[in-house]
Amino acid sequence: MISQAEYEELSEQLDLQALGRDYGSLFCLGSSSLSLYESVWLTGLAMQEPRDELRKILRACGLKPNTNSNEPEDHLGFIYYCVGMLLEKRRGADGDLRESEDMSPLKETVSHLKWTRLLAGAISDRHAGNFYSNIVSIANRLANETINKND
Repeated sequence: MISQAEYEELSEQLDLQALGRDYGSLFCLGSSSLSLYESVWLTGLAMQEPRDELRKILRACGLKPNTNSNEPEDHLGFIYYCVGMLLEKRRGADGDLRESEDMSPLKETVSHLKWTRLLAGAISDRHAGNFYSNIVSIANRLANETINKND
């Protein structure tokens, strides 16, 4: 879980105007922006094999592709969404995760977060603060801890 110290460090960085400027400079400035798509980080092109692999996982789990926003399924936000949906599918009435459920789809989905180490490093290299790289690292750690705790 996230420690109190990590929470306090992130809370201190919640200057929303500065975060908005950082987000724009990191992810929205055309050719100099950082991609939030796994395919781009791993193949150099959008909508490649990583997206197709995620689509197969979604179909196998009965989850719908990302048709609402038309974003390819390998967008970082959608991968986090899928991890959350797969965790919810495993949750019992008491709120605990059922150990009897097959963990392989969840593990496969979380494996699609490995590329975010490159993203976090690129964010840090741009010296745009550490809020966004910390958020990526913490979200990934929580996903991995959930799997390891329930494995």
